[in-house]
Amino acid sequence: MKKAHFLKMVQHRAARVAVTASATRGQGADVVDCARDFLVGLKLARFGTHDPRGFARQLDADTERLRACLPKRAARWGLARKLLNIFLRDSLYTSYLARQHGLVAAERLLEVPLDSITAKRIRREAPALALALPRWQGVRHLDPDRSAAYQEAALVIARQRGIARVHLDADWWGARKSEEAMPTAGEKAARTRKRRAAGRKAAVTRKRRAARRKAAVTRRRRAAGRKAAAKRKAKPKR
Repeated sequence: MKKAHFLKMVQHRAARVAVTASATRGQGADVVDCARDFLVGLKLARFGTHDPRGFARQLDADTERLRACLPKRAARWGLARKLLNIFLRDSLYTSYLARQHGLVAAERLLEVPLDSITAKRIRREAPALALALPRWQGVRHLDPDRSAAYQEAALVIARQRGIARVHLDADWWGARKSEEAMPTAGEKAARTRKRRAAGRKAAVTRKRRAARRKAAVTRRRRAAGRKAAAKRKAKPKR
């Protein structure tokens, strides 16, 4: 097998692993297929650079190109950037692709793929920066400015750990199951308010039902009383 064909085969696999229904947030099989087709043909060597400006220009350009390839309903910058970042990270982790295209040179420039779980972890691990971060509204609402703010915060966390920013999700991914099951303080408060509201509503409903039953009993008693009185009046006197 020729080397070029082998590398294309490996890149095709990396694209399939990177772009899944979960990664695209259930947008549909056509979105998955479009993104995979784009990434299979991506010129990875263009990302093998130490130059921050050159890397950023290439990342922005391919983000726009990927967005243009997606079906209209899913053609959002945030989704395109997320999928591209996942694929680049996985390509770095694939030794054949990383070695062939010099991706290790860009290890410190690669971004961490952003989603709701990653955004929560960034806020949690960089509380001093969290107040300045824009509110997370979902991948579909992510734009270049919001993305840059979260990536800068992720960079601070990564430097404190002594690793490249792109590797943060490798750690956070393992904690995702428990992370998703563990609500934040705000989510706990919201759930408490919801339970209390549901309790108050149920109590009101019970009171109304009890009042209706009581009223029905009263009506039946009064009707029975009127019926008995009518019978007494109708009964002939001896």
